[in-house]
Amino acid sequence: MSGAKRIFDPIHRFIELDAGEAALLEAPALQRLRRLRQLGLAYLAYPSAEHTRFSHALGALAIGTRVIDALRVRSPDAFASDAAFATQRRLLRASLLLHDIGHGPFSHASEAVLGVRHESRTAEILALPQLVEPLAALEIDPADHRRREARRVDDGANAVHADRQSRVAFRAGCKEGTDPEVIDDRRVSQTRFRRRTA
Repeated sequence: MSGAKRIFDPIHRFIELDAGEAALLEAPALQRLRRLRQLGLAYLAYPSAEHTRFSHALGALAIGTRVIDALRVRSPDAFASDAAFATQRRLLRASLLLHDIGHGPFSHASEAVLGVRHESRTAEILALPQLVEPLAALEIDPADHRRREARRVDDGANAVHADRQSRVAFRAGCKEGTDPEVIDDRRVSQTRFRRRTA
C-alpha cells in the first residue's frame, strides 16, 4: 500500500498506518503533539518521563485497534456488516490519533491559565482547513467528526487510559501499569457488546 507507514514504539512495537492515516499524522495540528509533554512538568521529578502526546496518541491507536479487531473476532454480531466494521475501525483509529490535539503546553495545567478546556480547543482545531483534506481522504466529514469525536474517544477511552498507564510506568520506571499484550481477544471475549447504530 503506497504511502503506508510503520512507526516503532517501545511499548507497542510496530504501529501500522494506512496512507490516509499517515497523511493525517503529517498535519501540523498532529505534528505539534511532538512538542507537548504528556505529563506536563512531571519530568522535573521523573527525568525519563518525557514522553509526548504524539507517542501517546499512537499508543492509544495501537491498543484501540487491538481491541476492535478482537471484538470483531469474538463478537461478530457487534457489527452489522464488514463495511460497518471497516467504518467503525477507521473512525475509532482517527479519533484516537486526534484525541489530544486540543492540549496546550504543560498539559492540563495550562487550562486553568488559558481558561479554555482542551476539549473546546479540539473542536476548534478539527475545523482548521489543514485537517479537512486528510480527514476527507479517510472519508470522514470534519463537521460530523466534531460531533462524533466525544463518543468515539469515549468508545476508545480504555485504550487511551491503558496506553497512558503503560507509557507512564515505562517512562517513569514504575513497576505497575497495563501490559498492552494483555489486551487481546481474551479480555474482549469476557465483555458483552451490543451493536451500535451510528
